Amino acid sequence: MTLDAFVAHAGATSTVVQVAGEPWQLSGRRLGPLAPPHRPPAASAEAVRRALAGTGALVASWNDGWDTPPLPWWWVCCDDPGYDVEGLPRNARRDVRAGLRRCEVRRVEPAELAEGGFAVYRAAFERYDVHVTALTAEGFAAEVRRNAAYPGRESWGAFADGRMVAWASCIVVDDVVLLASAKSDPAHLKAMPNNAIAYELARHYLRDRRMRYVTDGSRTVAHDTRYQDFLLRMGWRKVFCPLRLVLSPAARLAARSGADRWGRLLLLHRLAPVPFARVEALAAMDRIARECAVAGAPVPTP
Repeated sequence: MTLDAFVAHAGATSTVVQVAGEPWQLSGRRLGPLAPPHRPPAASAEAVRRALAGTGALVASWNDGWDTPPLPWWWVCCDDPGYDVEGLPRNARRDVRAGLRRCEVRRVEPAELAEGGFAVYRAAFERYDVHVTALTAEGFAAEVRRNAAYPGRESWGAFADGRMVAWASCIVVDDVVLLASAKSDPAHLKAMPNNAIAYELARHYLRDRRMRYVTDGSRTVAHDTRYQDFLLRMGWRKVFCPLRLVLSPAARLAARSGADRWGRLLLLHRLAPVPFARVEALAAMDRIARECAVAGAPVPTP
């Protein structure tokens, strides 16, 4: 469950490169550090730029601070070692208690997730407004097995009437927990399984195992999501940090061409939804990175 073990696991299925002596991962032509986000990389922008050119990546992104004054970039985390239902907002307390009454939340082994989790994944996927192909049952099971090769992968399930109705998969790296994926069956949302899992996860990792924090990841710009807003209502918080970005010439042209604005007038979001969504996300990140640079936020020692 160390960073070295996680890097080795990532290297089995993706490209891992050393940038200023630290591991970065190339995924989907995007380059980013593998260390937890509270450990900003030591690499200079020029070193990242050389790595970008050497790997053929289009974009490299990272943050060079942690828990700074408010900025337009953040990670959604829970880091309260005393996290408890009594300290949650009133509505969150009500929903967590309802979820714990109606659901059983527990750790699940990879085989159980592969078997019972696919129906949840499929039901959730059918509600998404996305233009990608869903995994088959075989593909889902194969992905679960690949993930389970890393000993720090831990999965949780919420069960109502003996049936899995939601699940969450976590990656433990040193003293940090990354919430890699979470799915719930929309037909069972009245059982409040998301509330029950999010609560039990945070309490287990923070109170029982004394982890530094649990995070759902950085601010979402690629698509609309309500899950991070949900976590904030559950007592999680925004950890602000300056976003840094290095773009290839092609990515810079796409990000600053205004295509994210005039493309909608030409209906590109309907004619070419996937590439257009990527251009929109890239343009948004570019604007945010420039706002962070202008803000000149202090960079505290983590």
